[in-house]
Amino acid sequence: MSLTPEELAVRIRADLPLSAEVWLAPELAAMRATLGGHTGESGSDPQLAIVAAKQLAPNGDTVTYSAPPPCRDVIAVVMLEQDPPGAIVARCAGPATVKTRRVLCDLGLLEVAEEGLVVVELAAGTSAAQLQRRVEPTLLISPALQQMVVAKPKEQLANS
Repeated sequence: MSLTPEELAVRIRADLPLSAEVWLAPELAAMRATLGGHTGESGSDPQLAIVAAKQLAPNGDTVTYSAPPPCRDVIAVVMLEQDPPGAIVARCAGPATVKTRRVLCDLGLLEVAEEGLVVVELAAGTSAAQLQRRVEPTLLISPALQQMVVAKPKEQLANS
């Protein structure tokens, strides 16, 4: 089962310290309400940039739609079930905009390791084989692979 952008934002928020400054790519505006006060256009340097990836390679090279400001950490978001095929590739076709350390997609969470992309969490109802079919490079599976835990966004809870 693939996750919505709002559910991905809930997953990101779970790892953020309350005081974290986050830059959010304009293409990911659907996540802004769920991330709440974490995002903004403040003058301070963000600790985290959340980018929409056009292409992402196993070494973390990422071609983005919008270039983030300098920051300590970058998370790439890829909607594998919605975006055209070819977002996670063996090698990017163009020059990398940023280096990513984590990839959050609608099917799971991947970490960039020296050996390549490692699947550390899978969305409920998603298998590693399903995720592998949507990407070009061979994925590695973490020995500590977990199911991704995502609470419903507040908007969905209010409508339930």
